[in-house]
Amino acid sequence: MIYAGLAAFFYAAFSAPANKDPNIGEWISLSLWIFFLAGASRYLSARWPVKVERASPALLAAVGLYALLAYSLGLVALANWPANESSTNTQLRTVTTQLAQELGRHVGVDGCFTYTPGPGWPASIQYLLMDSNGKTPASTSIDVDPTTMSVDDYLLAARQCAAFIVYREDIAQVAQVFFAPAIRQPYLRALAEWVRRPDSGYVLDRTWSFADLAPRGPHTLGRYQGVSLTVDLYLRTATAA
Repeated sequence: MIYAGLAAFFYAAFSAPANKDPNIGEWISLSLWIFFLAGASRYLSARWPVKVERASPALLAAVGLYALLAYSLGLVALANWPANESSTNTQLRTVTTQLAQELGRHVGVDGCFTYTPGPGWPASIQYLLMDSNGKTPASTSIDVDPTTMSVDDYLLAARQCAAFIVYREDIAQVAQVFFAPAIRQPYLRALAEWVRRPDSGYVLDRTWSFADLAPRGPHTLGRYQGVSLTVDLYLRTATAA
């Protein structure tokens, strides 16, 4: 029962904040339910040992049949996976890898770059930039609290970084594909607008494009209104350093 209570507690704790991380629950939910099922099994075995022993063969057979069906259907689904969905995943991996490689030429592990929503960004970029000592460049804050940090404060912190990663499209359009809650959007929009100013001290280094990306949230597999985005990498000029 303790594990069931923990599952309910974590669900409430992660659902209550306005600024949610959609991936946090994945880290704990599976292990919690495994422990809960293990605890429930022990309780039932102790309470009704004879009935549980009689029901065990049928239960195991049902679980085995379910697993066989699930894996079989999964293999069929993979074999018939729509090309546009596969293309989305390929683009996400390719752009992340190339962006990390370009950043690595200009930003050391003691430096930093600005956060922008993307496929696992900034963690997936930092992982590719990790050195032999496990050090990685920092990124600007992902989460923001409007009661303690203004847009100007966020921009001031970002200006300490040698590289800005921004989208040409408005952040509201980016949010159709990547997690970018409304509370973060004014901060990210301000970064993109400021770095493009002629007096920002940053210049455009490289550009990458996403085409026909699948939107966030549920949709019919392979059938969606694709979203196209352009990622720009700006680097601080030598005179502004």
